[in-house]
Amino acid sequence: MPTALTLRRGAYTGPTGRHAVVNVAAALPAVLIALAALPVSTIRYLLTRPRGFTLKTFVIMRLLRLLNQLVAVLPPPEARRRRWVPPKTLGTHPAVKIETVQVARAQHAWRGEYAAGPDSVKPLDMPGYIITPSGVASGPARASEKIVMYIHGGAYILGHPLWTAFPHRLAAETGRRVYAVQYRKTLDDSTAFPGPLLDALAAWEYVTKVMGFSASQIILSGDSAGAHLSLMLVHQLHALGEALPGGLALVSPWVDFTCSFPCWNTHNLDYITRAKLRKCIDSATRHYDDDEKRSAFFSPALAKLGHWRFLADAGTAVFVSVGGIEVFTDEAEALVTAMRADGVPVTFWKDQYGVHDTPILDCVIPTKSQAFKNFKDGVLGLLRMEMASDAETLAPPSPSKASEDSGVLVDAEAEARQGEVSDHEDELHEGEQE
Repeated sequence: MPTALTLRRGAYTGPTGRHAVVNVAAALPAVLIALAALPVSTIRYLLTRPRGFTLKTFVIMRLLRLLNQLVAVLPPPEARRRRWVPPKTLGTHPAVKIETVQVARAQHAWRGEYAAGPDSVKPLDMPGYIITPSGVASGPARASEKIVMYIHGGAYILGHPLWTAFPHRLAAETGRRVYAVQYRKTLDDSTAFPGPLLDALAAWEYVTKVMGFSASQIILSGDSAGAHLSLMLVHQLHALGEALPGGLALVSPWVDFTCSFPCWNTHNLDYITRAKLRKCIDSATRHYDDDEKRSAFFSPALAKLGHWRFLADAGTAVFVSVGGIEVFTDEAEALVTAMRADGVPVTFWKDQYGVHDTPILDCVIPTKSQAFKNFKDGVLGLLRMEMASDAETLAPPSPSKASEDSGVLVDAEAEARQGEVSDHEDELHEGEQE
């Protein structure tokens, strides 16, 4: 597996984080337009009645999509204080306690391979957050204890480990400690990749060396960009010859930096937009040659057959949850198909009417969705290591409930998609992607 990434020649001139004043100036008219569009969204909902949406969630999704389309600039680079001080969160949980810890920068021996980069990107000390449910002891790892190491999403431009109640609920409802990773946002030359990977490596070192968990005791989890960074972390650990986590639990994984799968043209009820995401990608990968966006490191969905055998060899089980109408559906299915083809035990849950990051949205916008519960059950399956390589559904949702509320990618469908993924890959190499 090649680990050397080609650095960019010449100066980067693409999108970058803008001053807060610029963001306010860009956002204000967009907000006014979005508010003016409220009646239109309401009428559209009443006329079409899209399945899986309440009026409230439909309108919120339309507003978010419109704002993503209208606000083209990226936010200002993240201040150091904002990394340490938790924001005004969109929820918490009464049955957990949170401890903030200081994580030492990644050691020099871990900075090679995929984590090698320009001199402008330096290892940093970062905060970390240990979320402990009631009745669970803090302190060093116990022999039989397992922990969830969670990496939040936000397109690498925004977010905080505690900005939603998702990790709080995950700790409370699994009865396990959650270590929430903080990483720098890729908005300037000093924070672009490999910056977030260096921060994830430092967090891994803290959980294994300071807290004392072995790799097999760790379930590495992430949503969206956090799922992407989780896969980057296992790539780097493998390249360094380090032990891999016992399991991977991914929500709406963002695994194609070419934005070229068909869902981008068909799943228009999702709130993620391609134009905004491409700016995020350009900013994050500013130090690398543009061709690296197609590499398995930046675009795991495009990995060749055989690429994921290292996970199968390590015995790492994987759980993937994705929305059936989100823009990442195709790339998540391509990832699952490739991993299964390489012998990785993967359980795949597809919420039939779910948008991007629905399990996280469940912790922000109360709905009747089972998305968080289904993801939590998947994590519990990894924690118990009771997942078979050909598992297709999760307990406790019954088969009838699963078929009613969500779709599951079965082996026959996976095989059928194998040819589609290969064709898609050929198109990319011919330069025909959008």
